[in-house]
Amino acid sequence: PRKALELPFDVELEDVQNLPLEQPLLKGILVWDKSPWWHLWLLILLVLSLLAGTALAIWWNFFKMPPLPKISEFSTINQPLSKYKEGKPIQIKWEIRNPQELEKVVFTRIDGQGSSDLKSYPFDNEKLEFLELANKNYECKLIEYHDSWTFGKTINKLLRKPSLTTENDSQNQKECQIEAQNKSQCALECTLTLAPPPPDKYIFEIEAFPKSIDQLFRKRSSKKASDSSKTDTIEVIAKPQPILSQINNIVSPKSTYSRLQQEEIILQFDITNQSQLNQIEIITQDGNQVTRAASYLLKDGQIQPKDVKNLWGNLVCKKVADKSEDLSCRWSLNTRFIEPGNYTFKVAVYSLSNLKESSDSQALQNTIVVQPAPLPEIEQFIVSKAVYEEAKKEPIILQFDIKNRSQLTQLEIIIQDSNQVTKAASYSYIQDLEKAQILPKDIRNLQGNLVCKVADNPEKLSCQWILNTALVEPGNYTFKVAVYSLSNPKEPSDSQALQNTIVIQPEPLPEIEQLKVSKEVYEEAQKEPIKLNWVIQNPNQIKLFIITAQDQNGSSQEIQRYQYPSQVSSFCSIPEAVNNPLVCRDLPIKKFPPGEYTFQLEVIPKKAEENAKLIKISSPVKVTPTPIKIEFKVNDQFITQAVTNYPPIAISSEGTPVFIQLGWKVEGGEGIKVELQPLADVVQPEGSMTYMISQAPFSETITLQVTNSLGEQESRSIMIQTYQSNSSSQSGSPSQFAFPKTGELETPKSGVVKPVPIKPGRLEPIEIPPKSD
Repeated sequence: PRKALELPFDVELEDVQNLPLEQPLLKGILVWDKSPWWHLWLLILLVLSLLAGTALAIWWNFFKMPPLPKISEFSTINQPLSKYKEGKPIQIKWEIRNPQELEKVVFTRIDGQGSSDLKSYPFDNEKLEFLELANKNYECKLIEYHDSWTFGKTINKLLRKPSLTTENDSQNQKECQIEAQNKSQCALECTLTLAPPPPDKYIFEIEAFPKSIDQLFRKRSSKKASDSSKTDTIEVIAKPQPILSQINNIVSPKSTYSRLQQEEIILQFDITNQSQLNQIEIITQDGNQVTRAASYLLKDGQIQPKDVKNLWGNLVCKKVADKSEDLSCRWSLNTRFIEPGNYTFKVAVYSLSNLKESSDSQALQNTIVVQPAPLPEIEQFIVSKAVYEEAKKEPIILQFDIKNRSQLTQLEIIIQDSNQVTKAASYSYIQDLEKAQILPKDIRNLQGNLVCKVADNPEKLSCQWILNTALVEPGNYTFKVAVYSLSNPKEPSDSQALQNTIVIQPEPLPEIEQLKVSKEVYEEAQKEPIKLNWVIQNPNQIKLFIITAQDQNGSSQEIQRYQYPSQVSSFCSIPEAVNNPLVCRDLPIKKFPPGEYTFQLEVIPKKAEENAKLIKISSPVKVTPTPIKIEFKVNDQFITQAVTNYPPIAISSEGTPVFIQLGWKVEGGEGIKVELQPLADVVQPEGSMTYMISQAPFSETITLQVTNSLGEQESRSIMIQTYQSNSSSQSGSPSQFAFPKTGELETPKSGVVKPVPIKPGRLEPIEIPPKSD
């Protein structure tokens, strides 16, 4: 125990009325008596408790591990016996506390052989994500969790009893949010509907994995489950599988069928337990061990083909009146869909529980024999006649009959010319009991028309093939018909050649019978075009006319081309009959200059043969020029003679010039040439000129010469002479004339022309003026 302690202290006194005191300060001692030993330990305990509480508060708020997810419930719903029938879905319900710390849920299905099927569902954003499931197969929600439920659920979990939640309990549950303050009171409740599993024994297990934590004083892994739970063994009981009836119920009315009559092979059989039926399969095997199967599915009580594109036979099933689980079926197959031969048949059924292996199968004991149908044959292959003329455009008509038309699939008509060039026309035959339907298959090389009809015998066809001769070249041809059967469409079942050789005579080439000119002489002055006339035999082969003109010098010129008959219909009589000639009259040709011409008519046929020249030359025709007319005046005096001597002209000694007025007008058609020599080389057909003379003695001949297009010439000449006069005045001289002054007879082309100077030493014809008698 502790000793007593003395603690001195001072007491200061003060009067209330502020009077002086004898002893204002007094001394005292405080004695702390000794205490028992447990008081000390109590104090130490209180200090330690305070420190521990502070540490606990710090750990609780900063270092405490969050609660792990706990599975409070995991069981099947409303199925205490844990047995299910095949095809019925299994519903499982679970509840997990502390979902805010949940990372994922792993759901495992363990079958009777120990095989596991594991599914992982992550938990994110307050939702459990069932990625491969439809929304209608699961339901999850967050609800408030009450501790009052803990005891009952714990007992059920220990006893492996399903939790029976009433509707009232479900309605009283409130939704919870993890973000709220009471998140520790939230629970994740889920209901999962599983697809019906195959028949077996199963155990379902669920594992809850927490979120991982990686902090300084807190570590937790998400790879280890925080809690797990398993259901009791659940047994899925298999449904009864469908089986066929007795073998004697799989029958066929007969074992031999005719393909010609297109009979139907019929199988009849019964099926029991049709509610478990999924598929029916009819298996056919021929003599070459080639197998073909026809599959049918049962959907909503109806039989439907599994593969519509590969349909094989027709199956019809009906329920037996007094047995709801029995089906009576009839399968039929037309013999035209299979080849002749021997066949075996087998029926197999598949149940809903096993779609890969048949639950039962039965084979038809007897072998079905399909007899072959007779192949198509050709009869009476004839032609209307053997020789045809191209000009008459007669059609070639082939006639033939075909037996056993029910087996016909294709016809082919083959034609071969003398050069061994072959063309063919193919036609498809559509089977019809009443009429024959022919469709062109490939007639690009041979454009014929085929018509067939059913004869009195329903298995016989009467056919007629028509070919227009305009579609083939003239020559010799052979024809052949081939038919193909349904059983072998690649090789003809029969073919027959025509006995006669068909000859198509070519249309004769045109022949120019006559080519004439309307008249032998044409005058240029009349400005009349030359007209041709011709007659041509066999005009149907004419394609083009070419007209060529040749002059007397031998030069040729193409004048015109005419397309037949479009460009000659206005002056030609187009014949309607083949044997009538083509007559063309007064075909106008352009005007020609004067001269002598011949015309050539060339006919270009539609089908020209090598070295074929269809030419005709007309007789010569002349184009006469326009007659030349000359008017030549000298000082208004007409010069009418070819050569005229003009009276001598006196020139004064002073050299005063004398003027002579020349004028002319010429007519002579196109292409004339007018020359005034020696004053000008070429002048216009009409004009005038002033000629000046100032020297004497002087003599000159002025000639007006005209040349036409044929070179024919005509001229007018005047001889002018001058002499020297001694007197200055010329008025009294009888040889002097009053010439017009310059400019009185001026024309746009007139001018003053001086005489050509006399060469030195030249003797003039007249040196003295003539004397009057």
